[in-house]
Amino acid sequence: MPRLFSTHYSIKSVCDGILCLANLFGNFVYLWNPSIGKFKKLPAPEPHTCDTVPVKVGFGYDPISDDYKVFRIVSEKMFDVEPLVQVYSSNADSWTNEFKAPIMKGVKHFGSANVVVDGVLYFKYRREHLVSFDLHNEIFGLVPIPSSTQMESDVLDFQGSVAMVFQSGIEINLWTLDNVSGEVSWTKKFSIEAHPETEIRLDDYLGAAQFFGHKVFESSFMFYVLYDCEKKETKIYKDEANVGAFLKYTETLVSLDGFEQVQ
Repeated sequence: MPRLFSTHYSIKSVCDGILCLANLFGNFVYLWNPSIGKFKKLPAPEPHTCDTVPVKVGFGYDPISDDYKVFRIVSEKMFDVEPLVQVYSSNADSWTNEFKAPIMKGVKHFGSANVVVDGVLYFKYRREHLVSFDLHNEIFGLVPIPSSTQMESDVLDFQGSVAMVFQSGIEINLWTLDNVSGEVSWTKKFSIEAHPETEIRLDDYLGAAQFFGHKVFESSFMFYVLYDCEKKETKIYKDEANVGAFLKYTETLVSLDGFEQVQ
């Protein structure tokens, strides 16, 4: 990662080969395509924030308007209030909309992952719901999660569908969110066959049938896991690389107005 972004920035979303990076409070935001070595610093939004509650930043493509959008969810107080949503449009090169989001009133935690499917961005909200954000109409909705009694992953992108992994002990199931004739529902895709002595946690889908996860032995040593859902093979690697973050990335030549070459 270029020094420009420093250690104070983290990757919030990736869409069409463009990474969205932001600082802790989401008031400094960059769009960067490492494939072409170009980036853009977004204009600063109004500095609404509270340093005691989380800030959520999301990024995705609106195919109807041919527009890349960033949204920022902030709360100005730590108590039970409706958070404020600010939306940036790459076409306008400005933060064009600002509104309250009552469905997320009193939020305490947002999932870190963002998945965009058909112009709708999804992220995890509490244990009972995903939040959907229509990037064209700029409207939020809630999608119930199939089960809040089992341990679940963050939201995943599995072969172009929104997905989550649910597990209880050695039972591991992958569910996808499908849209059939305008009706959204969850479908159990398959069960993952894990050996009883190899209890694992699957955290993300990397593509090419590979799931990434981890396993913690009683000795507290961490081991990483790669699970091939086609070959039904599990490979375990000792934690020597100290993986802090991971994402699925596809190279593109997409460039936006105002992109500059990384020095």
